[in-house]
Amino acid sequence: MSQTWTVIDNSAQDVPTVNNNLQAQTVSLRSNFSGTSAPGAIVEGQWFVDTTTASDPIPYFRANSAWVCVGNLKARAAKDMNDFELTNARIENLGADPAASGSKIGRVFYNTADFKIKYDDGATIQTVHTGDVTAVRQLPMSDVGLDDTNPPTAGTAGTTPTNRGWLFDAVNELYSFTVRVPTNWKGDGDILLDLDCVLPSGQVTGEDIAWTMDWVAYASGEDATKTSTNVTSATEISGTTTAGTMYRCTLNFDYDDSDNPITAGDILVGEIHLTTIASVASVVVAGASMRYTANNAG
Repeated sequence: MSQTWTVIDNSAQDVPTVNNNLQAQTVSLRSNFSGTSAPGAIVEGQWFVDTTTASDPIPYFRANSAWVCVGNLKARAAKDMNDFELTNARIENLGADPAASGSKIGRVFYNTADFKIKYDDGATIQTVHTGDVTAVRQLPMSDVGLDDTNPPTAGTAGTTPTNRGWLFDAVNELYSFTVRVPTNWKGDGDILLDLDCVLPSGQVTGEDIAWTMDWVAYASGEDATKTSTNVTSATEISGTTTAGTMYRCTLNFDYDDSDNPITAGDILVGEIHLTTIASVASVVVAGASMRYTANNAG
């Protein structure tokens, strides 16, 4: 299409020439001076549509003696929304996760197959969790928690590889966990202490791994020697087991306990010991973790 604007000179041009120039001007205006290069006879405020790529025309207007790209159909640079909302918009819908790409870090999309919002962190595709999630935090099993008088001892259970941890084989052996309540704890459910207990010897159906925990929850400025809360648990052995079998035993911190109500940021101290060794005589605690319901606030 025409890329020029021919100035009409009524004093020097005959009628057919004037008519032809008027027709050319009309075509140029109608097409917004579209073409594969900028038009000539430029004036401020003039429009031009670059049709170099037929499937992706790009509109420009003339401002301050330069062509300014506006409203192009495909984004070619970051867009400053100037603090305005983007309303009635949908993020990209994909039927499957794309491959992660370092050049697309921050790309957000909705997977229509598993109904999840996801994003690309440059290495993997991550899921944006909404609502509540179960959070697990591994707890250290160092000698800091050992009782000064009656501690469990270092022990092993199983072979290849050997499970190493703290061996409890008497009811007076004490170990303490100290942990801060996470800020993203939802605040309306118990916090659980999971103990990964490995059997040093075989057991039979019906035997119990029995635990007792005395615990307190306290905040800054509150007495750490306040009245403790006592809780017990019994995990039943199912089937005949061999040495090295692992059971996960769980003790709970009651979030709304009358003596020790829990608040995010509190310090929890839980002191554990075997309730009895008449059933299962000994266990090696190879790992411990805190499990709780979390929101997305932290």
